[in-house]
Amino acid sequence: MIKSSKSSFQNGFIVLCLCLSLAGLGSPAFSQAVIFHSFKQTAEQFIKERDFSKAEKLAEAAVLEAEALKAKLGDNRNLIDSLELLGRVYREQGNYGKLAVTNGRLKALGVSDSEVTSTESGVSIHESGSNNVTRIDSEVPPAAYRNKVVPAESSESSEAAVSQASQANTVDPADVEFTEPVQEHLQPLKTDVVASAEGIAGELRNNTLLKKAKELMEIKGHISWVKCLEFSPDARKAASGGVDKTVRLWDMASGQELHRFEGHDDNVTALAFSPVGSRLASGSSDKTIRIWDLEGGRELKVLKGHENIVTCLAFSSTGRLLASGGYDGTIRVWDLGSGKTIKVLTDKDLGTIRALSFLPGESKVVSGGSDRLVTVWSIESGAPVKKLSGHKGDILSVAVSSDGSRIITASRDLTARIWSTATGAEEQKLVGHGNWVLRAQFLTGDNRAMSCSLDKTFRLWDVATGQELSASTIGPFGMWGVAMNDVGTRALTGSNNFSLRLWQIGQ
Repeated sequence: MIKSSKSSFQNGFIVLCLCLSLAGLGSPAFSQAVIFHSFKQTAEQFIKERDFSKAEKLAEAAVLEAEALKAKLGDNRNLIDSLELLGRVYREQGNYGKLAVTNGRLKALGVSDSEVTSTESGVSIHESGSNNVTRIDSEVPPAAYRNKVVPAESSESSEAAVSQASQANTVDPADVEFTEPVQEHLQPLKTDVVASAEGIAGELRNNTLLKKAKELMEIKGHISWVKCLEFSPDARKAASGGVDKTVRLWDMASGQELHRFEGHDDNVTALAFSPVGSRLASGSSDKTIRIWDLEGGRELKVLKGHENIVTCLAFSSTGRLLASGGYDGTIRVWDLGSGKTIKVLTDKDLGTIRALSFLPGESKVVSGGSDRLVTVWSIESGAPVKKLSGHKGDILSVAVSSDGSRIITASRDLTARIWSTATGAEEQKLVGHGNWVLRAQFLTGDNRAMSCSLDKTFRLWDVATGQELSASTIGPFGMWGVAMNDVGTRALTGSNNFSLRLWQIGQ
């Protein structure tokens, strides 16, 4: 990890430890905790911008997520943090009626009057054990989190007060949306989620394009949180991997588990199908990559070389090469025939590699990550060919059009962007999501694109104009593990109860 990222590295680890201490690494609430923290931190960002109408919507959404977490974990801390944040927004707005209701909910949760009237949410983190941390395995957005003992409600009257207040302050997270650009402020913002108001798209309102996605199937088998999902090239199969250390291959017509691949010693964090769909690559927190034969259901190779968690994988269009990236700040290009590394790509201040995609052929690969740059690499020289700048948050996905002329990226700055491969120019900024954009890809024909986000929506875009054409929401289910087919009609998500859900999404 680079020096400039040391603070965010440590903060991410602290949040991870706190989340895991409450939920356990394999808890069904863990993916929902990710969504809670992202809503909460984005609300905090808008408070800094003094845009309290947007902050109110996001804080209310954070409260809903915290209530769901409380139901799963029986712990009040997330709910208290989000209610204190919401109270701060109401106080700034001068909305003392809603503030009184929120303060009543806090008192019912055991928060004292002095804590209720506080105007700033402080941070008091108590660490224990060794400080010799060598890796981070978390995608939890960093957020202020108080490590304080909170008494559980002990009376029926307290529960009734909380229930009544909850009904008076509810908002559907699917209604929280950004639709128009905001003027960039003179003072730059300092957090990692949104580093500049230019990276935030503006007005919050109900989206008239939004429709509920149709759930086609629930697929059960994993015994812990699903971290990564991929459709096969023909979308007839899908692969999933997660905290239970297994890779599973599924039939998308029946939901039947076709193969279960075991061999990784830690979480499965990345997956990629070969172009013809006969092989599957999996990356893990155990720092290895494994190549699986899908027909025979066996392990073909174990690739070793990364010094930290493997976060992303991509096959070349020929299927001969595999690129891998990770927390160690390197991209490794592998010859799958020999299983050997043929090139290691790295650069100063590259940081964590979060996404990879080959340009057609075998000569260039595109990366994105914590440096917020889209980098095109020459595999032959091992050096960057182009660095495309514009994103204001970590880049979480990179995809290339079928002819290689365009690149599409998704970011924690709440946008997806389309770039010209030839010139490096940003052609479109796709604005509409209300939380981190997890993934974006071109659809068949390359004239449309699909994106998905922690706001629990999938959005269809016109590539030429950047116009949003439709949006689908999956409602209350988690979607950190997510995949979309190439025609934009199906999506697969990892839900809060360890199962997968197949969705029909709008066109």
